[in-house]
Amino acid sequence: YALRLTTLNKFLTEDSATPWSTFHISAAQAPISLNFEVQSITTGRSQTINLKAGNLADDFLVSVQAPDGQVFPTKIVLHGANGVIKAELPPLTAPGSYLITLTNPPNLALRITDKLSVHYPEPQISKLKLLSAATADKTSSVQVNGSNFSSAVTLALQALSITGQPNPPLINLSLASRSPELLVAPIPPEIASGSWNVLVLNGPDEKIVKAGSV
Repeated sequence: YALRLTTLNKFLTEDSATPWSTFHISAAQAPISLNFEVQSITTGRSQTINLKAGNLADDFLVSVQAPDGQVFPTKIVLHGANGVIKAELPPLTAPGSYLITLTNPPNLALRITDKLSVHYPEPQISKLKLLSAATADKTSSVQVNGSNFSSAVTLALQALSITGQPNPPLINLSLASRSPELLVAPIPPEIASGSWNVLVLNGPDEKIVKAGSV
């Protein structure tokens, strides 16, 4: 709000006035959370999340906090009826579960956990180049071409499973080369002969994508 004092002359017109002074009327309560769905978004681009809350001041704020503690302010693009909120996030780089904070200035805050999950984009596979996989050949390798390979990406081998039996464990490969479009990993000489699936994982908690078989 803004306030100023004005004096009037005998004709009831403005004679003098003080400069405008601003002041803030704080909300009496912190926001309250209303039921809304878990939001799942990907890293690397600006996206909008949908929230729902009550007791919101006209100048309420929304921010999100990454697992490493870094805080990102958002831009409110919609504050609709029944507490519906659309907040635009800047591009995020780290996956994980983010803390959402709604604040009625100056410091009445509502913190919401387990409602915003950030993931790397799913890897896209365009080509799997399989070199000789003979166990005696230490230079054998597998090459995967595609896109959306993250900085935490790994390649793994998994023996083809037999129907009705548990899935065999994953064998992680050491990457010799990694970029957002290309992965190359040597195949360890101790790998047994047989058929193996080649799997791409963009992170420990990301979806496993099958690149092909060797």
